Amino acid sequence: MRLPRMKLVWNVPDLGGLKEEVMLRVEIVRENPARGSKGGAPLAITPRFPKMKEEGWWVVVGDTKSRELHALKRVIVHGRSVVRLSVPVEAFSPAC
Repeated sequence: MRLPRMKLVWNVPDLGGLKEEVMLRVEIVRENPARGSKGGAPLAITPRFPKMKEEGWWVVVGDTKSRELHALKRVIVHGRSVVRLSVPVEAFSPAC
């Protein structure tokens, strides 16, 4: 069994405005090809589940100190995927 290697690239937006929320862009790139995908989503290995299941991932944005969750999204990465998440400005402040 081969575990997937993922590369994450994220951009923190300019916080100069007085916005309450900002859009965080996260790019996920799979560095090793998935087996059994055949153009679709990669298949998960589920020996105790009777049907084929697609591989899925979660993008989680939070603060470990305050244990607060800011954003959560489920994604399927074929080879490259871009996710946009709405995150409160307080998540990027130095006080967090």
